[in-house]
Amino acid sequence: MLLSQTAESAPVGERARFTGHYGATGPLSDRATLDTVAALLRPPPVTDAMPLDAQVTQAIAPLLMPSPAVILAAPGRDVPGGPVSADDLLAASLGRPVATPAAPTVDDEIARLEATGDLDDTLEAIIGENDLVDHALLAGLLRAGRAVARLVLPGVAGIHALPPDARSDAWAQAVAADALLPSFGTGWILGRARRLLITNNHVIPLPEAARDAVAEFGYERALRGGARPQHVLRLDPAAFFLTSPNLAFGGLDYTLVALAQPAPEELGFLEPVQGVTAARTAAIFIVQHPRGDPKAYVLNHNRKVNQTDQFVTYLSDTLAGSSGSPLFDDALRLVGIHHLGNYTVTIGTRTETTNLGSRIEAVVSDIVGQLRAPGDASAGGAGITDEAQVLHWFGEGVIANAWRMARL
Repeated sequence: MLLSQTAESAPVGERARFTGHYGATGPLSDRATLDTVAALLRPPPVTDAMPLDAQVTQAIAPLLMPSPAVILAAPGRDVPGGPVSADDLLAASLGRPVATPAAPTVDDEIARLEATGDLDDTLEAIIGENDLVDHALLAGLLRAGRAVARLVLPGVAGIHALPPDARSDAWAQAVAADALLPSFGTGWILGRARRLLITNNHVIPLPEAARDAVAEFGYERALRGGARPQHVLRLDPAAFFLTSPNLAFGGLDYTLVALAQPAPEELGFLEPVQGVTAARTAAIFIVQHPRGDPKAYVLNHNRKVNQTDQFVTYLSDTLAGSSGSPLFDDALRLVGIHHLGNYTVTIGTRTETTNLGSRIEAVVSDIVGQLRAPGDASAGGAGITDEAQVLHWFGEGVIANAWRMARL
C-alpha cells in the first residue's frame, strides 16, 4: 500500500513531498516507492503450468548434442556449403540424412485405400437409375442451347389438323374475324451461314404465320430476377421458306425459314454431323422452351425407345411449346427435331407412350430434295441450282455436301 506523508507533524513545506510503503514514520527515501512502481509495470514471469521433469540418460544425451557444424550454423545462415536448412540441422544432429517423402498423388491414395480395403463402394449408392451427369455433357448442352430460341407468333386454333392446301384460307378467315391466337414454339439456327431457322410445320405452317413471328434467343431464367431475351430476331419468309407437313399428312413436320438478318456470331449454330444418326444413341437430350417458358434442358429419364427410317421415339419430357426443339445424342450431336408427344409405340408385347421426333438425316434428305425440285425459289425456296445460293443459306456442311452429291 502506498502512503503519502500528509500529517500535521510533517515539516513545513515537506507535506506530500514523498511517498513510501512505510507511511509517515518510514525512512525518508523514495526507494520503496520506485520498487513498487517497477513491480507494477513489469510483467509477471512466465511459469510453466505443467513443468516437465525430464531425465536425460547417457544413451540419448549424444543424440541431443548438436555437432560442431550445427553449432556454427543456424537455419538460413550462409556457410561455406550453402544456406543451412532445418533438415540440415536435423541431419547433423542425427548423424544421417533426412529423407523428405513425396506428397502422395490421388492415384497413390486410391491404391492405398484399395490395398487396405478402405475403398468401399458399398458406402455410397446409386438410387434407382444413375442420374450422374458429366460436366462435358452439361457444358455442351449449354453451348448448343445458345442457338435455340423461343418462338412467339400468332396462330389459328386447329390449323395443323387441316390439309396443307386448306390452311391459307383458314388463316385468312381467322385474320378477318380477328381470331388469331398467341402461340409458342421452339426453333434453332441451322447451318454455318446462320441465316435460317428451323422449327415444326405445325408451329409455322404458312409463310403468313412467319411474317409476324419473332425468335427470342437467350430467353433464360436468372437465379434472381425474371427472364429476358438477349436477342430478338424477326423472320423473312419472302426470302426463303421450305416446309414439310406434319405426320398426319405424311410429312416430317419441319419448316425452314430465313431470318431477317444473319444471327449474331455469339449464338453459334447447329449442324448435322455426317454419318451420325439416332440409331446409335441410348438417350435423347433436348433443349426446349416448354409452354413458352424460359429455356429448359432434359438431362435424365430420357431413354431412347426405338427408331424407324424417318422417326425416333424417346421418353424425354416435353410440353406444348417444345415443338421444334433440337434432339441430341449422348455425345451432343444433332440427331433430330422434336415433333409431338403422347405417341404410342408397340415393341413386341410391350406398349409405351413416348415422344416422337424426325431423324435429322431424313430431314436433310428432304431439304435437299426440295432444293433441287423445280419451282419458284423466291416463293418456296425450291429449284436452287446454283451452289453459291446453297452456301449462302446453309454454309459449308452436310446439307451442301448432300446437295452436291444429288447433282452427280
